[in-house]
Amino acid sequence: MSSKWIPFLFVFAILGIVLVIVLRDDKSLISKFVQMLSRNIEGFAPQPVLENPRCPAGGYKFFSDKIGDSFCCRGPINPYTHTCTTSDEMGLCAFRPNIIDPRNRHRILPLCSDMITKNHVTRQASCPGSLPNYASIGKCCLNNPDLDDYDCISSDNANKKKYCKLQGPLAPGEQLCSSVTMIKKAANACPSQIPRMIYYRTGSREVAAYGENAGNVNVPVCMGMDKMCIPDVAITHLQKTNGLYKDKKIPTWAYSCSGWSTTNVQKDTTVKMDTTYLRNA
Repeated sequence: MSSKWIPFLFVFAILGIVLVIVLRDDKSLISKFVQMLSRNIEGFAPQPVLENPRCPAGGYKFFSDKIGDSFCCRGPINPYTHTCTTSDEMGLCAFRPNIIDPRNRHRILPLCSDMITKNHVTRQASCPGSLPNYASIGKCCLNNPDLDDYDCISSDNANKKKYCKLQGPLAPGEQLCSSVTMIKKAANACPSQIPRMIYYRTGSREVAAYGENAGNVNVPVCMGMDKMCIPDVAITHLQKTNGLYKDKKIPTWAYSCSGWSTTNVQKDTTVKMDTTYLRNA
């Protein structure tokens, strides 16, 4: 055989070995290494940057099929066939583009990275302006989150004023992002006659009237020397999140800023006002 064919035979031999490794069903160290390399270079999206294989939020679980392709499944994964058995169209996504849905040969699976990016952009819009950077753990951070956008950086996590959570439960001192947004809106909602805002922390009286969730809550209050009211936007938020003042009708409650304005600015005496602060008080 001519020596000029030796380099070509060498290349074909290497390709054959790689093909055997990728197609084999066992979980040898070499096979795992090849799959790991493929997973780390697939599914790249410019926002957020996916440094490691990561599934979309909402119950998705990572798995690899028999030939080593990577997927995320929101449903049962058959450990023997290496398949996702969910019937939900969006319950299965791929790490590589143009992968045919094994459940429907006429459909291309969505990219997991695209789903993560879409969720990231949607959640980012829910972050308050003072904590604008979304981390996929479910927080909004003061600074840009860590390299894979999973959590706030350590300096933000060390100070509970430098991050908020999009939903509970909350550890002591933590804050909901919706509360941060509400406080910002409330600061601009005080009547011009009482523009200064302070915070009143609820206690045993509110708990007795509205339950445990109504205790230890900071309520924004517009306060003057002889006048006070709670901004309407704050009451609406507290009714939904803590059950506070849930029996009160904002336009006719004397403690609401709109109720205060009806009585003290418009001087409308035809409206029957609820002058009690707490339920059954």
